[in-house]
Amino acid sequence: HPGQVLNALNRAFPMDQQNGKFFTIWYGVYNPKTRHLQYSGAGHPPALLVGGPSPDQLSITLLDSQGPMVGAVEDLEFATGDCDIPPCAKLFLYSDGLFEIEQPNGVMWPFEDFVKVLGDPARPGTSDLDRMIADARRVGQRDDFVDDFSIVELDFPTPA
Repeated sequence: HPGQVLNALNRAFPMDQQNGKFFTIWYGVYNPKTRHLQYSGAGHPPALLVGGPSPDQLSITLLDSQGPMVGAVEDLEFATGDCDIPPCAKLFLYSDGLFEIEQPNGVMWPFEDFVKVLGDPARPGTSDLDRMIADARRVGQRDDFVDDFSIVELDFPTPA
């Protein structure tokens, strides 16, 4: 169970024994036979599941991290969430630098706008990840990124 893994990590890496350092994590275990995903998170942005019964019927589900970062709270018990993966689905894991982008007017890009962009279908000939990078550059109106910027796309095969 992912929550048990995070519990063990939390016990092994207390901040007071790590020079005040901590880490965030989103951890999932996927069973391809049942198309079931169990997950847990610690201070990390929610994973975004984009999926549905067909490519033209997709919705976005936030698979949220319920706990604070690993090492912050002694003896904290992290919960395990779960969901079924629909026939057409992708899962996006990303760092907060992907959406915490200051716009030229000084206002942070709203998280809801980031989610909407990520849930939109990619343009023909463009990958979801390339589109996300281009949109982040467009929002911040700069080519470089001020914060860490990482994203992973997991594409679940369509059942036979």
